[in-house]
Amino acid sequence: MKATTPTATLTDCMDISQWQTYSIRKHEVIPMPTNQPLRYLATAKAERWNGQWLITAFTPHGDQSC
Repeated sequence: MKATTPTATLTDCMDISQWQTYSIRKHEVIPMPTNQPLRYLATAKAERWNGQWLITAFTPHGDQSC
């Protein structure tokens, strides 16, 4: 018997425009680099194990805006 693990590939738009990086040492928000894209595509690969979908890989595509 051969069993095949169900797989899926998902693509979504990552929107990090409201994200902040905070310096605990300096007690301040660190600004994002000016060349940092704030919305870009991301791909996730998933597999179904024991009735649950598990993400096995996540790839941001900073060069592809959305």
